[in-house]
Amino acid sequence: MKVFATMTTAVCLLATTGLAHAGSTIASPAIFGGNGELIAFCAVRNAGKTLATAEVSLLDEAGNALMPTQQRCNGADQPVGSTCRITPGGTFSVFVLITPGFAYACSATGAVRNLRGAITVGQSLVLPFAGAYRSAALR
Repeated sequence: MKVFATMTTAVCLLATTGLAHAGSTIASPAIFGGNGELIAFCAVRNAGKTLATAEVSLLDEAGNALMPTQQRCNGADQPVGSTCRITPGGTFSVFVLITPGFAYACSATGAVRNLRGAITVGQSLVLPFAGAYRSAALR
C-alpha cells in the first residue's frame, strides 16, 4: 500500500510540473505558401483588460525564426525583433516575405492568456490581401 501511495504521489507531482509554464506560448499550425504568395502576416490582439507583453515570431518549416520585414505594436511601427506591451484591444503584428512552396507558422510567447491571433499567408503586401490567401488561428 505504501508503494502505491508513493507512486501515486510521484505521478501527481510529475503531472503538475508542466502546468507552471502552461499558457506561455500559443502557436498556429503550419500553412504552405502557394504559387505567387509572397507574404506571411501574423497578428495577435489583446482581448483582456490589462497590458499583455508578448513576442511574436514567424517560423519556417524547420522551426527557425524568420527576420520580419515590418513589425507594428498597437498601430505604431516598432523595431524588428522587440517585444510589445499590447494595450487592451491593441494588436501586435509581424510581416515576413516568404518563398512559395514552403510551410510557415506563427507563435506568440509571453502573457498570452488573453491574446487571440492568426497567421495569414497571401499574395499582397497591402491589407486587405488581394487575391487568394489562407489563415489559421493561434491556439
